[in-house]
Amino acid sequence: MKKMELTTKDVAEEITWSEFKLMKDVTEWELLNCNWSRKNGATDSPNVIALIEKFNWTSRWMSSKILRKDTAPARADMISAIISVGTNLRELNNFNGVMEVLSCLHSTPIARLKESWSLVSPHQTNQFMALTDLMKTDKNYHNYRELINNLEFDPS
Repeated sequence: MKKMELTTKDVAEEITWSEFKLMKDVTEWELLNCNWSRKNGATDSPNVIALIEKFNWTSRWMSSKILRKDTAPARADMISAIISVGTNLRELNNFNGVMEVLSCLHSTPIARLKESWSLVSPHQTNQFMALTDLMKTDKNYHNYRELINNLEFDPS
């Protein structure tokens, strides 16, 4: 049996679809007063809690894909693939997914893989830096908010 290969675009689309299925169930009530962070958060905001758990799971899954590789070049290849997933998520306007990728890549276990990071191509490194710049917290996420304000909505 031949092993099925997924592209980074396929992975990004699957992440986006799975998050859409969770996000569409979030109600205004769940977001009111940050209910998910309160004592009864799991009861009052189950869909927000599900999204948070999905975010954490996805970020940890990506980290484990990198850390399971035995050599620095293999880890660099996986880092590059995850950067490509992040770029595809950005193209899909899935900014939650972009944050999952950045959470993985900026996490201590991944960020400290200096030898692996040194093997990532300059092109991939530039893509990573562009994603990081887009989602940086400076000026209350200024770059991200500016991009969102300039997006055109196509309901088709």
